[in-house]
Formats: sequence, structure tokens, C-alpha cells
Amino acid sequence: MFNTQRYLDRLQTREMGRAPVALDEVDSTNDWISQRLATRQAAMMVAVAEKQTMGRGRRGREWISRPFVNLAASVAWPTPQDTSPGLITLSAGVALAEAVVEATGLPTGLKYPNDLMIRGKKAGGILTERKTVNSAVWAVIGFGVNVNTEEWMFPETLQGSATSLMMENGGMPVSREELLAATLTKLEAMLDGLGRGGSKKSMIRYKILSTTIGHAITVTEGRETITGNAVDMGDDGSLVIMTAPGVYRSVMTGEAQTGAHTFRIVEET
Repeated sequence: MFNTQRYLDRLQTREMGRAPVALDEVDSTNDWISQRLATRQAAMMVAVAEKQTMGRGRRGREWISRPFVNLAASVAWPTPQDTSPGLITLSAGVALAEAVVEATGLPTGLKYPNDLMIRGKKAGGILTERKTVNSAVWAVIGFGVNVNTEEWMFPETLQGSATSLMMENGGMPVSREELLAATLTKLEAMLDGLGRGGSKKSMIRYKILSTTIGHAITVTEGRETITGNAVDMGDDGSLVIMTAPGVYRSVMTGEAQTGAHTFRIVEET
């Protein structure tokens, strides 16, 4: 079971994650937090579940996670009206990736917009959902990370494309408590910057970790298909694609494919 005391001993936030709740089973940690946004402790809560019966990724895709070995957690952040949900997702990705690097030293990257990648395989993801309760706007941020999964635990359809921190770390287990504490410590600092209107530092850190920039991609938006090279990111979190010499497009929504990997570029709702 997730050890909340061990987690709290390593947490260095001012507020975020200071009220941990460890759950044996829940529909989804994002939903659990969302149902409690009217409470006084909402901004301090972090829900950690061993089992999710309705865990999901972006656009409602099912997220399958083994109990007692992986990390499924959600927090809520009271969001200024003009803060882009996409920027929050990217900031959460940076916080998670940097925490993984600190914990393991593994070559960790981010596939735009929300996939945690290690050596070309997916190890986790972020789901951000915007909620309004009593006129207050919240970002509910969910983390799903394959921490100590063994290869046989993955469905056959995911073997070869999914991985875990332990698998990439030479079989050495990684502390879920320490990983979450480090992630939230970094995330709170990054979101404080976003709340003051600053996104440049977050985007610089994201671009360093990006496995998308520098690759040829195809993006589908509605009936339009955009083909080119991912060359940069805007301060608003958009992906900048060069479609022809000197011609650039910024995209926030759609389906994109680079090499054999498909990823989604969507605006959080």
C-alpha cells in the first residue's frame, strides 16, 4: 500500500499534496478529486489509488494499471481564468520527467503533449481536466506512471511499446512515494510561475525534454491534414510545425504521427 508518511517526509510543497488520501479502489482519481472541489482542503489534496476501475487517458482512452506497483494519482490546482489547460499539462509533464531523471538517472523524454517516454517506450502520461465549481476554475491533474511493473504484467498488445521505470532501471525498484513527492514539489513551483503569467521557463524546460521537436510529423485536425517538421513550441504550449521553407503552423488539437508512434495534440476541456 502507498505509504503516506514516507511520501509526506519527502514532500517540499507549500500547499499542493499536503493532504494525501490513499485509496484501495476508486473509479478514477481525477473523478475522486473533482467531486471534492468545493471543500476547503481541495487545493491540498492528492488522491492515490491502488486500483482504478475507470482509469482513463486522453479522450477517454482506458488506462490499465497494476495495483501496488504503479502510480495513479491526482491533484487539483485553483487556476487563473486565463491560464491555458494545455500549459498545465505540459508543466506537469516536465515536473514528472524531471522527477524521474532525479530518481533514476534514466534518459527520460516527453512526447507532445503528455506522454512520458523512456528509450522510445511509453512509461506514463498526464490527464488534465478543467472544472468549474461555484465560479472557481480548477485544473484537475492526473498522473499515471508505470513504476515497478514487470514486462509480463502488461497486456500482450502493449508489450514492446510500454515500459516501466523498474524495467528500464535494470530491475531496481523505484519508490512511488518519493517519485510523487518530487513531482508535486516541482509542479507547485512551475504552476506558481504560470499563475503569475510566466510560461517561458516551463516551455524551455519542456523543449529540452521533447522527443517530438526535430521530427517529421503529420497532424490531422478535423478534415485537414498538416505535414511538416516539428521545429519549436510557442509560449502558449502550441507545437510549431514548418510545413514548407519559411511557412509555419501552430497546432493545439488533432492527431499526429511521427515514425511508428501516434500521439494526440488536444486542447484540454
